[in-house]
Amino acid sequence: MKFFWRKKQPQHCTILVDASSGYAFSKKISNIRNNIYSRLLSITLLVLLVLWVSFSCKQNHIFPIRKVQLIANFNHVDKGKIQQILNSYLQSGFFAFNAKNLSAELMNLPWVHNVSVQRLWPDKIVLLINEQIPLAKWNNISLLNTDGEIFTPDKDTLPNNLPQLSGEDNELQEITNNYFSMQQILRPVGYTISQLVVDQHHNWYLILNNGLRLFLGQKDVLTRTKLFTSIYPKIKAKGKTARQVDLRYNNGLAIDWVESNSNEIKNQ
Repeated sequence: MKFFWRKKQPQHCTILVDASSGYAFSKKISNIRNNIYSRLLSITLLVLLVLWVSFSCKQNHIFPIRKVQLIANFNHVDKGKIQQILNSYLQSGFFAFNAKNLSAELMNLPWVHNVSVQRLWPDKIVLLINEQIPLAKWNNISLLNTDGEIFTPDKDTLPNNLPQLSGEDNELQEITNNYFSMQQILRPVGYTISQLVVDQHHNWYLILNNGLRLFLGQKDVLTRTKLFTSIYPKIKAKGKTARQVDLRYNNGLAIDWVESNSNEIKNQ
């Protein structure tokens, strides 16, 4: 058997390169690089601008505060103290002005109830201060405002013509609510409360504006106050002056007269 070998002819391939496509690719890379540089430059300039604006805002001479409008009606607040506190903040300039800290510092003044601070472009501060409105004295050392909140100013600034409420701090809400209700009950007979006391045993006592004392006991104090107003015409008809009225009885009341020791009127 014979074998025949055929020599394999080499194969040739031709690769054609488009020179224009290589140029386009290089140009695209160059454009991307230029865009990156442009964006980096823009970001850098923006950061520098922000830093410059931030620095400028803190310069008092560039944005000074020139106008201050104070809206307030003071009877007890120390105006000089407010001016002193305010001056220490006005030196900071418009943007660095710390309204929150100023408000908090003014709220620490005893007779200040609430504070509102507003900045108005380009150089104005509006300051609104509401003073505490006292409703009554509380335990002879503090005051009770119209919102039922306790505040304690200097003792020598306490008004003398306020009713006095006394009791435990945890009973404040109950005492305040009953005080308002009792005032409404007593108004038709011409009385107001000068002093309301709740002792440690939760006994309620009233001293009215004419000095008359009412003993109300530990419960049903509003009902017993109404009992007094219903029986008041009979007391007045006696033509005598009552010193105190004890309403702690279930079926009546006891009256201590100025002229005599005691008398009783049964509840009808």
